[in-house]
Amino acid sequence: MGATAGPEIERLIALLGKLPGMGPRSARRAALALLKKREQLLGPLADAMATARDRVLTCTTCGALDTSDPCTVCSDSERDATLLCVVEEVGAMWAMERAGAFKGRYHVLGGLLSALDGRGPEALRINDLLTRAGDGVVREAVLALPATVDGQTTAHYVAERLGASGVSVTMLARGVPVGGDLDWLDDGPIAQARRARRPAEAAAPTKFVILSSAAGACRRTQSFSAPPDRHDRIASFDTAATRPAQDDAGWGRRSDALSSSPDSR
Repeated sequence: MGATAGPEIERLIALLGKLPGMGPRSARRAALALLKKREQLLGPLADAMATARDRVLTCTTCGALDTSDPCTVCSDSERDATLLCVVEEVGAMWAMERAGAFKGRYHVLGGLLSALDGRGPEALRINDLLTRAGDGVVREAVLALPATVDGQTTAHYVAERLGASGVSVTMLARGVPVGGDLDWLDDGPIAQARRARRPAEAAAPTKFVILSSAAGACRRTQSFSAPPDRHDRIASFDTAATRPAQDDAGWGRRSDALSSSPDSR
């Protein structure tokens, strides 16, 4: 099929198509959107990409991408230097930061061990990791690597190498995700969750009012055992929605309609 636009536009589409998750059609739609909004999108995007090309560096300490070396995370004095999170790529580090659950520092390996791809330990930043672990500051290394064959192979190799440094090596827990339904999970996550089970935290029963599913006007009280962090949310249950039928005109009409049904007569 011949080209449908000039070589400049076709080159733009071809370059956009090389981005992760961008196919030919997505690349054409993105290129068209950029060309339609040159002042609002295309110009600022080109400037931002040129600035990133010239100023973004690789942190010599952890391997992250930033405009300074050492990077912002490594320069933060409020970070816990005794905790070191080992990740595959910078994207995993950004994901951990979005969660806001880790306050230590990071080490980016730059990939995973892969026999099929011919990627061995010398291709990763494992020696740099061992150097950081042996400085006497790091006490725990958290392996946040993918739950894949290559990820697990890399995790076992790194854990074995770190064992000689005296650093405690831990891994992120895996299994049932938050909000996950067992019926929709594969066998692997369920088996992993069973192996990584832990004692349940008991909580005092919390009482709150819920609406009856029959007419919506009746209410009843039940006791539920909820985690401590949910007590406030349960205690602040919408009391306006649990008023008797006589307190609201709309509910009153619903109650009257029910009472005038053939069964009530």
